[in-house]
Amino acid sequence: MGCNWTFAPVCDVVSNWRNTIVNTRAFGSDPEQIIELSKIYMEEMKKIGLACAAKHFPGDGSEERDQHLLMGCNDLSCEEWDASFGKVYKSLIDAGLPSIMAGHICQPAYSRKLRPDIRDEEIMPATLAPELLQDLLRGQLGFNGLIVTDASHMAGLLNAAPRSMAVPGLIAAGCDMVLFFNDPEEDIAYMKQGIADGTITAERLDDALHRILGLKAMLGLNQHAFPDKEKLSVVGQLIHREAAVRAARESITLVKDTQKLLPIDPASLKRVMLYFIESAPEYLEAGPDPAKEVFIEELEAAGFEVTAPKDFYELEMRGHSPAHKGMMMQNFARENFKAECDLVIVAVHMKGYAQTNNVRVNYSIGHSHEIPWTTQEVPTLCVSLNYTNHLYDMPMMKTFINAYAPTREYLHELVRKITGQSPFKGQANELVWCGRWETRL
Repeated sequence: MGCNWTFAPVCDVVSNWRNTIVNTRAFGSDPEQIIELSKIYMEEMKKIGLACAAKHFPGDGSEERDQHLLMGCNDLSCEEWDASFGKVYKSLIDAGLPSIMAGHICQPAYSRKLRPDIRDEEIMPATLAPELLQDLLRGQLGFNGLIVTDASHMAGLLNAAPRSMAVPGLIAAGCDMVLFFNDPEEDIAYMKQGIADGTITAERLDDALHRILGLKAMLGLNQHAFPDKEKLSVVGQLIHREAAVRAARESITLVKDTQKLLPIDPASLKRVMLYFIESAPEYLEAGPDPAKEVFIEELEAAGFEVTAPKDFYELEMRGHSPAHKGMMMQNFARENFKAECDLVIVAVHMKGYAQTNNVRVNYSIGHSHEIPWTTQEVPTLCVSLNYTNHLYDMPMMKTFINAYAPTREYLHELVRKITGQSPFKGQANELVWCGRWETRL
């Protein structure tokens, strides 16, 4: 495709189950595993000519808020940071990591250690903190590559300083490149003013430019030719779809099955009620979540008969009506339901990236029949198609699966595993229990 730089690996150490920013993007909670997998990723990218930019220094995963909405805060002690994030970054740096993305995340313990006189109001996100970028990252950890900022339109930066000061301040603090303009003409003027007034010294400017040119030289971009448009046909080839299937086959995780429901034979539990719990659409004209129809197709192809009631959003998509709330609050006679339904599947596809600080299970309307009521009536299983922390809100689910993605490949493999055609190979860590005893039942 002509790409030569990837903002990955996501080498954050996830220790907070509430974190939904890197919940399914990071490699996990074990620094050793993160190091191993990040190195493998780096090696494979190097083979095909892509430079890696590990992120989000000084580290997301211990935080539960979204840096798109406010400054993040890595609140680990220096010793805790050294044993987790520091260990990861040092290992990747020693392995030849060429670039790092700095997050709009502060690290108060190290800022205070490196600047003993710093006041609380002076603690800045790493992107504006020379003590974190120059003293910690370049000095203590020995990083000599390029530092790029996370997106410059994120509130984690915007609330730290006026943009006129933040734009040159990023470079002055130790960043070498800024990700995204706001207004190009204005941002360039801010940068020029920062050079003119000495915010950015000539030495710092030269250093940043040399690192940019060094990364380009490493990639051979002086001889790089962008491919012809026809070569974009490489996207979506069979080999890539097969890789997606392998990923699904290896990763989908049976978190628990304390009711011994699996595997399910469609011949014996044929009639399925599918509750698809989705995030509110950005706008009603967007239509239903496409994953719902794909999941129905895959279940029916496996031999199930599927009934999938519309949620409040879908009803409103057909035209607004005050009656829709009442329709969602309808009751089901239990004996009739048990006579007509063999199995309930609850599929949860919550999204909330850059929208809310913590993503939890939300039903399309209050007191609706979506809210789990079937677990004591008919066999019920739950699957998450995204985040891995939904047991906190759904501990009543005795069979719970983390499937990680709402794509055709993952949904196809999910059904194969539910029906016993493929074994569950994924492994969950302790964070899936969300620190609660009842989630394990």
